[in-house]
Amino acid sequence: MAELREMFDQHVTGLDDELLASMFMVARKEVWHQLAHLYFDECLTSSDGPAPKHGERWTPQDDQELDRLYSRGIPLADIAEQLGRSKQAICLRLILDWRAVMPSNRIIALGLNPDDY
Repeated sequence: MAELREMFDQHVTGLDDELLASMFMVARKEVWHQLAHLYFDECLTSSDGPAPKHGERWTPQDDQELDRLYSRGIPLADIAEQLGRSKQAICLRLILDWRAVMPSNRIIALGLNPDDY
C-alpha cells in the first residue's frame, strides 16, 4: 500500500509514467496498470480486438468529448464505445494527460488527505 500511495502522490505532483517507472524500477506498463487500478479500481486488460479508431491520433474534438463524458460520470466502457476507442485507451488518455480524478474514498483508503489533492 505504501508504494501505491507514493506512486499516486508522485504522479499527481507531476512525475510522468517514464519517471515513475524509473523511480519504482518497473516497466512503464506496470505503472499504467497500477495507476489504472488506483484511479479506476480496475486493471488494464486487453480488449476483444482493436477498437474502430485503434492507432489513430486523438483529435481536439475527441479530447473535448472525452472530457465532457468523463466529467458527467459516464462509465469508461461507454466512453470507449462512443469514441471508438478501447477502454484501455480511455484509461491511459485520462491518466497520462493528468485528467483522471481520484475519488475521495480512494484517497482516504491510501491514508492520504483528500484536501491535499
